[in-house]
Amino acid sequence: GLILSVFLAGSDTSAISLSWFFWLVSMHPNVEEKIVSEIAEILKSISLKNNRNEIHLFDVEDLRGMNYL
Repeated sequence: GLILSVFLAGSDTSAISLSWFFWLVSMHPNVEEKIVSEIAEILKSISLKNNRNEIHLFDVEDLRGMNYL
């Protein structure tokens, strides 16, 4: 059903993919902790570099350093 529609239909693929991602993460709280920890570490290092609190968009380099996300 749902996975087949992602690969064949092509409609709402982003919404379906995100739904699956969040469902899978919710079923594995240990993975959720690791994802949150990775994000927090990157934001902490950025905050230390910039010495201010501002919005940061993750770039490719940020994402390469993440094992769980």
